[in-house]
Amino acid sequence: MNFEQLRHRVERAERLVQGRADDTQVHWNTLRRVWREGWTAPRIVIAGLISGFVAGKLEPAKGRAMAGQATRWVQMFSAVSGMFSAMQAQAASDDAERAGDEAERAADHAEVAATTPPPGPARPAPRTAVEEEARAPRPAEAATEISER
Repeated sequence: MNFEQLRHRVERAERLVQGRADDTQVHWNTLRRVWREGWTAPRIVIAGLISGFVAGKLEPAKGRAMAGQATRWVQMFSAVSGMFSAMQAQAASDDAERAGDEAERAADHAEVAATTPPPGPARPAPRTAVEEEARAPRPAEAATEISER
């Protein structure tokens, strides 16, 4: 293989990796949205009741052997809960950063708009007394002068 063929294969592989990364990000965002929408109040209560029932049934009935296992389950649930809380905090931080950037851009646009004069006809310069006398009368003024004579 020559150099151009190798370069072409590398570029194609890079595009493939980028496409897969984009797909993964889209799927992750979808999963996160569906996960948040899925945890409604009744589902949270039901999950809490079931896990409490299972933990209560396992610990007293089986003695010390099962107590260690129930403790591990509780630790796992608390670790997973902490992970999801961290992910939600990261998402909120990203949203806040994005909103801050948009607000900064809007403020910059408003500042530019405030310093730029609005487009429109230029105001005529004020006339001097000599220019006022030299100008031709307006049609209404001319008619008034004729009727007064």
